Amino acid sequence: MIYLITTIICSSILFSANAIGMVTKTMGKVEYRNSNTGSTKQLTLGNFLYNNDQIITKEDGFAIILYIDDKSQVKIQNNTELTIRGAASAGEIAKQINVTNGTIKANVSKQQSSDFTLVSPTSVAAVKGTDFWGIIDENIGDTFCGLSGKVEITNSLTGQMVELVQNTTAVSLKNGNLSVATTQVGDIPQDQDPNQNDTGEQEIRIPFQNEAGEQKELIIKIQNN
Repeated sequence: MIYLITTIICSSILFSANAIGMVTKTMGKVEYRNSNTGSTKQLTLGNFLYNNDQIITKEDGFAIILYIDDKSQVKIQNNTELTIRGAASAGEIAKQINVTNGTIKANVSKQQSSDFTLVSPTSVAAVKGTDFWGIIDENIGDTFCGLSGKVEITNSLTGQMVELVQNTTAVSLKNGNLSVATTQVGDIPQDQDPNQNDTGEQEIRIPFQNEAGEQKELIIKIQNN
């Protein structure tokens, strides 16, 4: 769980140009496509993210993104393609992740006025504050595993909705079938994060250059549970 983000610079400089998130970890080959320029490059630590930016992890790829308003976190596993979306209002970002294919693990802080939404070709998952897995297959359908809190899973074809809670797994298929049952051994994917079992505080330092050309350092402190 992320509990603190501290910087040694003015936040108006750090989060300029409507950034909604940033990258706190990346491993292997991960492509980043900027929504404004259309250019593609390797995703890097400290990469700021904007509405409609796209991230594609390859076979050895992995990344963690952090929303800057409440520290909600998404772990993007390998072979995953998604678009990060968000609109800021009254200090809060309405968050949406569009996952075309692949696997994510989300740790979502309690949302005040809007849901955190995961949208796939088959389903919509509306989250107020929880931990869950989403395994998305654009050809077959989706599997969602609840770790804590509550998620409302809706099948886009039928409009049917089920509630995902801790220790349950929901399956939403392209043909409209939607079911929820107790999570079984093998339902939950293996997390590629090498620090997933760490406890205590983790500190990430990201060097960057501000608008005045000065070298600064962003410090992120993460409390691992």
